Amino acid sequence: MRKLILLFALYLPLVGWTQRVSISERVDLLLKQMTLAEKVGQLNQYSGDWSHTGPVTMDPEKKQQICDGKLGSMLNV
Repeated sequence: MRKLILLFALYLPLVGWTQRVSISERVDLLLKQMTLAEKVGQLNQYSGDWSHTGPVTMDPEKKQQICDGKLGSMLNV
């Protein structure tokens, strides 16, 4: 229960902050935090390994690429 209260206490200031800052400003702040490699990684899109409708990217490193910010989105998952 303490963890939930702490999480809620940490979340409340963020709610107020997001209401005061415009979407455009939030996007700019996020982009400034991202490295060039992360920005380029967001351009990558893979297809899932199941129920695919087109070519499948067979890459055993997909999970790691997602964690590293090198994969922007996936289809058919």
